[in-house]
Amino acid sequence: MIDAGSSLLNGTVYVGTDVGVFASSTGAPSWTEVGPSAGQQGFLPNVAVTSIKMFSASGLKRLRAGTYGRGIWEWNLITAPDFQLNVTNNPITVFPGQTAGFGGTIYALNGYNAGVNLSCAAGGTSPPQTCSASPALLLPTPGGTAFSVNAGDKAADYVFNVHAVGLDPLSVTHDFALTLHVIDFTLSAPSPASVSVSPGSTTAPISFLVSGLGAFNAAVTLSCSGLPAGTNCQFQPSSSVVPSTGNPVAVTLTISTTASTPAGTSQVTLTASTPGEPAKSQTLTLIVGAAPDYSLAIANSTLVGSVNVSAIFNGTLSAANGYGSAVTLSCGPIAPPGCVPNPASVIPTSGGTPFTVTVSSSVSQAYSFNIVGVGSDPSSLTHSAPVTFTALPNQNFDFTIVTVPPTSASVPAGQAASFSIDVTPTTGTFPSDVTFSCSKLPALTT
Repeated sequence: MIDAGSSLLNGTVYVGTDVGVFASSTGAPSWTEVGPSAGQQGFLPNVAVTSIKMFSASGLKRLRAGTYGRGIWEWNLITAPDFQLNVTNNPITVFPGQTAGFGGTIYALNGYNAGVNLSCAAGGTSPPQTCSASPALLLPTPGGTAFSVNAGDKAADYVFNVHAVGLDPLSVTHDFALTLHVIDFTLSAPSPASVSVSPGSTTAPISFLVSGLGAFNAAVTLSCSGLPAGTNCQFQPSSSVVPSTGNPVAVTLTISTTASTPAGTSQVTLTASTPGEPAKSQTLTLIVGAAPDYSLAIANSTLVGSVNVSAIFNGTLSAANGYGSAVTLSCGPIAPPGCVPNPASVIPTSGGTPFTVTVSSSVSQAYSFNIVGVGSDPSSLTHSAPVTFTALPNQNFDFTIVTVPPTSASVPAGQAASFSIDVTPTTGTFPSDVTFSCSKLPALTT
């Protein structure tokens, strides 16, 4: 194996034999044993060599020899003055805001006796935002001179170099690769941010994400604080989760109350923590009180109509205790063939939201059924109102209107006059309401 310089005339050839490794100049044969006679610690003893290999590592040219029965031996081939870098605590993992301290040593080789400038330089990635060597200028010694590299940045993986440039005439330069893992995690805002619950019940699920940044892969512990008396938090899948980059953990939280939990509004703090890192927190509002609900009412619950003629029920949906979910309306079993709510989905309000249900039948029949509302809230609150619709055979419905005497009256200005009116169906029962109005009134009268 040949270690060549600019040409084979000034190189060195190494040969493994049954009695060790021998070296000679390629210019003029002059074999010397590389072993005990060299007088340097680490050189192999007088032993059979089965293989040799020359390679570079950490900026140094090395020779490695495999022996028969005495293991593998390795040594540097450098003969010119040089220096060598080494960092033992590499890689390092820290959190944002923390500073990693790489502890290094620089060794003088073959009588190297010049200062060396140290700095941070790009490697596989750019160096961290905060990165400096201390001291920035030092003199290597054969026994080793200590230095440190202090680095920190936001969450990410950094692969960079401590860059060493000698002040010798040749400006000997070496790089040593460093790896810094800056890790972190995040806690998303809970959704919904406000939940209501009645005493003795459990809230609807509250969702949030725990995400890892950088090479984060540690356990995160979840907890609640600020809860009113008689309440507790439950986390699914667990109160301890392990997120990683690209694999956030979806968590659902529910808060249970007891019958003795006092009514009121509380700011609950959701906390996520891991050793060595400041805890993350989010807040949500817990309202303990009467459960949100709604009511369904029909103003004209009984209708009589004709076959194939539509009739209309007038209804109202009213919200209670802050209910704000949409309610889907439908006609219950045994409703007439034609039964259509309008609109089909209604959001109740505290003042009442109106809706109608149009019914019709091609068969003469009486129908007693329910108009049903189903909430889109987590509990799917359901309410109904009973109604009756009678479809009568087709006939000529009519009515008469008669003013009962006296038919005239005199009153002072500003006073009211009263008249009695009889309205009578001409055949059986008139199927609809009758609406009254006045015409030809004097000015300023109603």
